[in-house]
Amino acid sequence: WEGDVKTRLTLNYSGSRAQGAELFSNTLKSQFILDKKGENYNLKLTAKYNFSGTGLKQENLSINGNVKLNYN
Repeated sequence: WEGDVKTRLTLNYSGSRAQGAELFSNTLKSQFILDKKGENYNLKLTAKYNFSGTGLKQENLSINGNVKLNYN
C-alpha cells in the first residue's frame, strides 16, 4: 500500500429468545479500524455487548460490557 489508508468494519448483531431458552436477548455492536499512515499502522477494536434473561436459578440477569483494544 502506498500513501495513507483507513479501513473500517462495523458489525451489529442482535438476537432474541428461542422457545424454552433462558437467555431473552443479546446484542453486540463492534467496530474494527485499521489505519496506515506512511510506515505506521494503528489497529483499533471496540465493542459493546448486552446479554439479558434469566439465570439457572431463575434470577433476572443483565450483563453489559465494553471492550477496547488498541495496537500501534
